[in-house]
Formats: sequence, structure tokens, C-alpha cells
Amino acid sequence: MLNRKINGWLIIDKPEGISSANAINKLKRFVKPNKIGHTGTLDPFASGIIIAAIGEATKLIDHVMNQEKIYEFSVKWGENTDTLDLTGVVIESSDKIPTLEAIEACLESFKKNSLIKQRPPKYSAIHINGRRAYEMARAGEDFIIDEREVFLKSVRLIKHEETKTTFEVCCGKGFYIRSFAYDIACKLESCGHVIYLKRINVGKFTQFDSIKLDYLLQLLHNAEEPEMLFDFLKPMNAMLDDILVLRVDKKGIEALRQGKKIQIENFKCQNHERIIACDLAGGDVVAICDILNSELIPKRVINN
Repeated sequence: MLNRKINGWLIIDKPEGISSANAINKLKRFVKPNKIGHTGTLDPFASGIIIAAIGEATKLIDHVMNQEKIYEFSVKWGENTDTLDLTGVVIESSDKIPTLEAIEACLESFKKNSLIKQRPPKYSAIHINGRRAYEMARAGEDFIIDEREVFLKSVRLIKHEETKTTFEVCCGKGFYIRSFAYDIACKLESCGHVIYLKRINVGKFTQFDSIKLDYLLQLLHNAEEPEMLFDFLKPMNAMLDDILVLRVDKKGIEALRQGKKIQIENFKCQNHERIIACDLAGGDVVAICDILNSELIPKRVINN
């Protein structure tokens, strides 16, 4: 157990075979009594980057969820599964295996930097009337998940083999790779499911910035002092590159920490836009604020 408060982000490389929640739970005992959460779920069969939020950083999770993510994934052609991935049961097959030329032409139909409609998988963590979709699917219940718009920045083909193709996708929040792979297969009048999935980027952080979960757990288990965790910790402002930030002087910081609104000038933004207030001197995150008529109103104060 840590003897002092810890606030910040851990860039974790999750292995295949465990859920995101399980990965976070493995870290939980090393960061107690600090809170810990994460900024985006990875399927258990998938691997790659999970951003773990610790301490006061958990208050910022909702504000960094929109960061762009890059995935690498492979599709096996000729079979659909109920889960849209290799963990499911084959429910449909096709003798039509798409050619490289057909796949490349299909990718051209997806415009860069566009919103596309997508139906999340039934085996997903989507809430339907207070219940998880995967729980309902496992129980054999019949239900429909509505389509939703998601952001697709780009997609490219990395490698093509006879019955398998590997892609790279850059996308926004709520994008399901399994659904995207299924939609590609449908456009190609074939079947297909994801057999490999890895998240390689979240925002500005790449897999080279991450530390493998198993290795980190081994270090923490063998360390005499769990404070070595600080060696891998990113500061709270490290995840705020894509969020509107206003730097505040000492007097303004004191007011915000007391829950008081402050007057701001020469700062162009719309009313009710969310802003992160930071320390003018050190850059520490001070508060999550709303703005109204040139007044900065603190909504959540960050206790560094």
C-alpha cells in the first residue's frame, strides 16, 4: 500500500485473455487507498494500450474519452460468428473470399474524417434498459441495438493473405472494430470476423510509451517500496492536449479551489463549454470548469 497520494496516468499494455476491468483490478491493491479507473475498454481477446487513471485523475476520465485511438486488427474471411470475433460460435459461412482488389476498392468507399453509422455488437458492454448487452446475449434474449454515428479518421490495409487481411484504423470514441469488420465483410458480400485486435495508440501515447501489465505487476510485487510506481506515472495534464485549457494565476486558483467563480478576459469560447483550469506557474490541473458570460465556474475541483 502506498504511503502517499498518487495522481496521474499509467500507460498499460494489456495482454490477451483478460478483461480491462480485471487488468485494473490487478493494479488496485498496489495503489490503495487511491482510486483507480480507465479511459476505455478493450475486449478480453484484444491486447494493447489501456490508460489507467489514478487518484484525482479519475475525475478527468470523461474528459479524455474522446481521444483518437489507433487499432491494428485482422479479419478471417468466410465465417461470421455470434460475437463477431474468434471467441464466438460460427453462425454463417460463405465460399466467397474477397480479393485484394475488392478489399482495396471497399476501403475507398469509407471517407476519411467522416461520421459513419455502426451497430454495436450484441456481445458488448452497451447498456440496454440498465443491463449489459452481453448478459442478454448470453441468456439467449432477442434484442436490437440501435445504430449510432461514430468517427472514422482513416483506414488502411496493412497485409493481405488468401483468407486473412490485416488493417489499421484511426477512430474516435465508441467505435467497435468488430462491427466495422463485419460491415466490411457485408459490403464485400462475404463473411468475416476479427481474429486479432491490438490498440496501438491512444491520443499522443503509443505502445512505445506503455509498460506491459505483467512486467509492471512483477516489478511491484518484487519491489520493497510500491513507490516505484511513480517512475512510470504520467502527470494529470499529460492527457489534456485535445481539451481546451486555461491557465490561471494564484489568486484565481485559490478562488476556484473554494468553489468560487472567477472573471476571465480575452478568452474566446462559447457559453457552457467545458474548460480545464491549470496552474499558470506549474501547469497542474486545478479544476474542470464551465464558462458562462466570461465567468469561469468550477464544476469539479482537482486536489493535487
